[in-house]
Parts: sequence; C-alpha cells; structure tokens
Amino acid sequence: MKLRPLFVFALSGALGFACGGEKPATTGGVEGAPSASAAPSAVESAKPVESAAPAASSASAAPAVSAAPTEKAWKDKTHDEKLAQMKTVVMPKMKEIFQAFDPKDFKDFTCKTCHGPGAKKGDFAMPNKSLPKLSFKDNLAKHMKEHPKAVKFMQEQVVPEMAKALGVKPFDPTTKEGFGCGNCHVIAN
Repeated sequence: MKLRPLFVFALSGALGFACGGEKPATTGGVEGAPSASAAPSAVESAKPVESAAPAASSASAAPAVSAAPTEKAWKDKTHDEKLAQMKTVVMPKMKEIFQAFDPKDFKDFTCKTCHGPGAKKGDFAMPNKSLPKLSFKDNLAKHMKEHPKAVKFMQEQVVPEMAKALGVKPFDPTTKEGFGCGNCHVIAN
C-alpha cells in the first residue's frame, strides 16, 4: 500500500485549517478524536506563537521606532489574509518537507494534496474526508504498524511545521488546544 493516502490525509487536514477543524481530544497522551460538539477549531483556539521584536540598538543613529504590531491570530484573519498566508508560507514549506520525504509521491504537490479535489473549486474545508481516517483508540498503534515512517513524519515534521507556518502552537494534550492531526484528518474513534 502506498503511503500517499495517509500523507494526503494528514496534509489536507493541516492545510485545511483555514476552513476550521474540530478541536482534537486526547486519549492516552496522544491527541484523539474531535469533539462531536463542533467546538471552535484547534487552530482557531490555538494561541499565536509569540515572537520577539528585535531590540533597538542604543548605538543606532536612527530614532527608535516602536515595534510593529503583532500579527493577527489565524482565527482573526480574513479569508484573503488566510489565502495569502497559505500561498506564501504554508504551501512552500509543506511542499518542501513532503517532497523531501517522498519526492516521487509528492512530485506534484498542490492545494489538492491536502484539501482534496474540492480545492480546485475553492473548497478548502478541513478536516478533509478524502484523507485517511485516524484512530486514537490504540494511540495510533494500527497506523504505526501499517505506516510507521509516515506517522513519524507527520508527528515530527508536518504537525510542528504546520503549526509554525500558521503561527499557532502544536496540539497540547493537556489543554486540547493547538494544531494537530484532527485539523487535517477525520478522527474515527
């Protein structure tokens, strides 16, 4: 079995954050199924990653300038701002890491890779039902047995890089907030 369906599923969720996803719950220390109550997406509830503005040098001849305002949280961005961030930040980074992982399967990496065929018509809804469904009942044991490299890749590279590209924190099982598997994949528990 090719790994592409699992990757496509994970990535589509990751890239589907713009349309929201449900907040994943936790099972045994690993993020699990989204709640059935359709709570705000984990990405929307994720706190923006803090970034420090460079300090003004006292040796500078130029007058001190106040730091630029902090970038808007994902949930506060307009549709156009989200699209721009997806095109200029998310897409290039995800294409790079997916193609490094499997240049053959991800040679033609596009919005459809994560968002599915609806992306061509502007439907970027996430999680993407065309991606593999994930089960956290056994802490991903089934998926680890079938696709260990893919699961490790998703956990160690895709989730942290997507969170960073979106300016949100990775999923935290304690708070059940942040970007995680349930933002791209449907969770079947």
